Amino acid sequence: MPMRTVLLAVAMALPATALAVPKAPCASGSECKKKCDAGALDGCWGLGVMKADGREGFVDEKGALELFKKACDGGFALGCASQASATKDPAASLALARKACDLEAALGCVLLGIKYRDGSGVAKDPKQALAFARKGCDGGETMGCIQAGMLMLDAGDAKGAVKLLDGGCQGGARDACHNLAILFGTGKAVAKDEARAIALLEKACDLGLADDCELAARLVIGDKKGDAQASAKAEQLTRKACELGSGSACYLASVKAPKEEKSRWAEKACAAEIGEGCFKVAIIAEEANDLGRAVDFHDRACRTGWKMGCESATKLIAQGVGKAEIAKPYFETLLKACEAGQFAGCEMPVTVLRKGHPAIPRDVARAVKILEKSCEAKDATSCATLSQMYRGGLDVAKDAARGELYRKKACALDEKACSVSQALPTDAKK
Repeated sequence: MPMRTVLLAVAMALPATALAVPKAPCASGSECKKKCDAGALDGCWGLGVMKADGREGFVDEKGALELFKKACDGGFALGCASQASATKDPAASLALARKACDLEAALGCVLLGIKYRDGSGVAKDPKQALAFARKGCDGGETMGCIQAGMLMLDAGDAKGAVKLLDGGCQGGARDACHNLAILFGTGKAVAKDEARAIALLEKACDLGLADDCELAARLVIGDKKGDAQASAKAEQLTRKACELGSGSACYLASVKAPKEEKSRWAEKACAAEIGEGCFKVAIIAEEANDLGRAVDFHDRACRTGWKMGCESATKLIAQGVGKAEIAKPYFETLLKACEAGQFAGCEMPVTVLRKGHPAIPRDVARAVKILEKSCEAKDATSCATLSQMYRGGLDVAKDAARGELYRKKACALDEKACSVSQALPTDAKK
């Protein structure tokens, strides 16, 4: 696939960039509260940030907004910026963003620029949007530089846009690196430069953007399949993406890794709830005859919605593998299917009901009902089992007449089942 197409497709799928919230000025909520109670407005704002992002154990939007207001009313600029972000009324939010910007909070200026760009609480005005974005950028808010760069690009000033984005990227703004990479990779408004695009994606990757690590890996390998140097570079970027939390990258790393490392990378994918990663760990465990581990990971694959994991877990559980807490939901699912008339695969759960299991209490009556329905549905094996049970007094009261009735049904359906029905087990009651 051409690089332009790959970049555009992946770039469109990447999450929108959010404004970075400055770090709270204290290490804990109690420390911030103590500062706030003592009259330090930065402590009130910091506690508000912690309440807003759930660091106090749960998200408390109302409590956060009250603290932002307290900080803003006292003249703390970041309090006004945060209050503007948390206020849903467009006009009120606009006024707060303006107050924050007037108080020299760069974040407030960026917010104000966004409102003029989007027409939120005010008429759209690209020139005003650019002016406030530039003011935020000049105040040290890198997102302002990115916003200004994109607005300049829209206005036809590609050279100025590249300069701003490049400055932001060099200053450590990973989103600036990403946006600039898209420009050079697609050749949109600037001369196409694939090598520079890859370098910018790698820088964004180094700054913590997992998606850009993956994208860089795909572009590095490009049409160079079989190129050892390109493959090694792509593998390094893929592993970096995995370490940054991309489950899909972890799974890809497990595919490319040497045999002895596959399980480790697949486990990372599984931890990120990639069902295929869990399934891969389970298969590797099965090959090593570590069936307890295998059923654990098949179960984890199943819980992510990976159907093959459910099927494999069931097969292993049928062999007696797995802890009770894992086995129980599988037994119950099978039993419900049997009771609903899906008789294929009922032999194992019926046996469990007859004998008991740490996951399922012994329930012979429930087992008999399933066998009776299955026999009525012309399952010869179920008829033969019922014949043995009643003729031999196995798990039920001995009843020769019923045993003979089920023997005849088995014989009418299948010759082999007929032979089974006639054989009296050695542990039958005399």
